Amino acid sequence: MKIKEFLANRYFIREADEKDSMKIEALAKKASPLRPSVAGTYEYLALCFKRYFLVAIDEDILGFIIGLPNIDNKNESWIYQIAVHPSYRRKKIASNLLKMEIERLTDDNFKKIKARILSTNNRSFKFFNKYGFNMVGYIDNWIEVEKEL
Repeated sequence: MKIKEFLANRYFIREADEKDSMKIEALAKKASPLRPSVAGTYEYLALCFKRYFLVAIDEDILGFIIGLPNIDNKNESWIYQIAVHPSYRRKKIASNLLKMEIERLTDDNFKKIKARILSTNNRSFKFFNKYGFNMVGYIDNWIEVEKEL
């Protein structure tokens, strides 16, 4: 397992473990406008998609990102969720999580990453755009973005 340390920021990024699921769920509830997943989802994702479920940790979980392969298209992956505790935003945690996720997905030969963002979430749209994601359409209240790898 490849672990990246961010000593200047006093946290490191590692793969999520099922034991982290309760803390991740609690963080998701604080990370508005993110809508937390139903109970048990984070535990399941940590068990089944550990390589693409990353957490930023100091003494506690500061943020997380969940990437998922598209089972219908082996070249495509999705960012399911990305969240950072409100007290730790604007410290490049989300940026470092996304960069590491992109690195792993690239290493695993994915050709494209997609995400859906609530149309009212301008901050997330700008964030993804900054990292090369382009808008490809609207689906109900969602903006769909993608990045070619």
